[in-house]
Amino acid sequence: MNSLPEEFEKRGPWITRFWVDGTAYGGTEYDPTDDARIAMFKRAAGPLEGKRVLELGPLEGGHSLQLARAGASVVGIEGHESNYQRCRYIKELYGLENVEFIHGDLRTFDLDSLGQFDAVFNVGVLYHLDEPWKLLTSLGRISPRMFVATHCAPPDKINAFVDADGHPLRGMWWIEGPLEASLSGLQVRSFWPTREHLKKMLVQTGWARVKWIAYDPDFTNGPLACLWAERSAGGWFRRLVSRLR
Repeated sequence: MNSLPEEFEKRGPWITRFWVDGTAYGGTEYDPTDDARIAMFKRAAGPLEGKRVLELGPLEGGHSLQLARAGASVVGIEGHESNYQRCRYIKELYGLENVEFIHGDLRTFDLDSLGQFDAVFNVGVLYHLDEPWKLLTSLGRISPRMFVATHCAPPDKINAFVDADGHPLRGMWWIEGPLEASLSGLQVRSFWPTREHLKKMLVQTGWARVKWIAYDPDFTNGPLACLWAERSAGGWFRRLVSRLR
């Protein structure tokens, strides 16, 4: 049997740092143990014990581990095969029986097949999509609440107006890195709305109650927005009635 350093090494390179018995393994770029976005999600969602949480783009499972330790039952959908395999290793390493990882492309994945969730942990995903509004619409069918952390277009880099299913949105095109890279999206370019149009996009896709939690205009690569969104009761009722007809 290989040692832990050997097991991590053969699955690398890693981005996320993991701790086992006080020793750090994996990457050095990011440590999820004190990630403010996890704390924001917990405060907004309330106790996670027994809650079913959908995690979008779990990367290497760092957030998944923290959510599972808080008592949530986590389903994570990861698009990159290499990231997905590292997620599976973390699940095995920590014995996370309340975590399930799925390899899938969020642009085409049938989210309805997963059933209902108490909340969505939507962190670091929207800004990797060319049509983020489509994912938001799908998520509104399977969960009433969602935490979002994503980049917005800086005011001086606005270069795009898009038609989001009949609704105009203002923002910018972001050119992704190599598509096989762990932190890249799965298409060549992605759409980042402005701060104002991020909220507009959420409301137009059924997330009628949107609360700003944090906004950092000087974050690396672009302004970072953290929001809490809830589905409107009326929208949920209309969708239920349409399914029963």
